[in-house]
Amino acid sequence: APTVPMLLDAPDPIIPRSDFIERTVNDMTRHGAAWWLVTGRDTAGNPLALRLVDPSAVVPILDASGTYITGAELNDRWFSPADLVQVPFVLDDGPIGRAPIREIREATENLRAALLFSSSYYGAGALPPYALLSSARIPKAHADELMAAWLEARDKSRPALLTGDLSLQPFKGQSATDSLVIDALNYFDKTICAVFQIPPSMTNVVAQSS
Repeated sequence: APTVPMLLDAPDPIIPRSDFIERTVNDMTRHGAAWWLVTGRDTAGNPLALRLVDPSAVVPILDASGTYITGAELNDRWFSPADLVQVPFVLDDGPIGRAPIREIREATENLRAALLFSSSYYGAGALPPYALLSSARIPKAHADELMAAWLEARDKSRPALLTGDLSLQPFKGQSATDSLVIDALNYFDKTICAVFQIPPSMTNVVAQSS
């Protein structure tokens, strides 16, 4: 348009337009809807200015069938849908906006479980990948002496002396990669990116296609 309406140029005269849009999108994605309070109108009744309100402070009021929003309460004051306007994100199953995070609740819960499971490998990372074996039962005091000598030799990077029937058996524990945890993490990350329509590269997730 040759002349940009004031409402589009500066929706809220108190804050920059970019801040107004960013806060609107944040409310939509986090809470499911942003709420605009009309604070000024022209002589024809068209909105001139808006103010973003906290979505958690808004109580939508529905009709008897639950199909339409007939108004909303803000700080115990009633407003019509024309004065307190909902800007919803997802409206698939009702008149009140729903946050996209709820669309991927199962994926996020599975991702959390996979992250907790994989972290156990880091918690066990200090365990030595070997064991000292003895065919005979060793008294605890003697076993502690043998273990102390072995740890001292390891710390000083010198060979340890195994006497009697002691032997060293190395073993390799299962890694996070072996148990496919890494694949699971990548899968859930890609699922979340797909739902939010975010390019996987922005979240450092490997993508097999565009």
